[in-house]
Amino acid sequence: MVPFDTAAYDAKMDPNDSILSIAERLAKYGGGGTDCSLPLVAASQQHAMRKFAGVVLVSDNESWVGTGRGGSTGVMTAWEAFVANQRKLAGKEACPKLVCIDLQPYRTVQACERADIMNIGGYSDSVFNVISSFLADNDQRFVAEVEAIKL
Repeated sequence: MVPFDTAAYDAKMDPNDSILSIAERLAKYGGGGTDCSLPLVAASQQHAMRKFAGVVLVSDNESWVGTGRGGSTGVMTAWEAFVANQRKLAGKEACPKLVCIDLQPYRTVQACERADIMNIGGYSDSVFNVISSFLADNDQRFVAEVEAIKL
């Protein structure tokens, strides 16, 4: 878990902590800007030797700090570098996926939808099943999970 705003923070999380304890700890971070590329950069630097199935980025996705290369967003530039590192570790078969949960959906996204990127607008408990299906590359289960969500 990498909390961020205009900087990425090293937050130690204990999986045995209560949700309230974790929320209290996370509330100490943030404010003043959003650079959604920072968690990807931090993961690439701090965990360069770890293989990832995917990354889940949770924010309001209004990343107005930081830019990418060649007209790309900072998130896409950082994602391409992250994927390149994963392929160095695991070969060309490495195919990590990026899930961007936009808690307050707007008209823009930081990473356009494609086979390895999924954007989710809003949040509910159903999000976890959708993410699990997407990361597992189970297209039929993914479609079933989405269709099962009551609107």
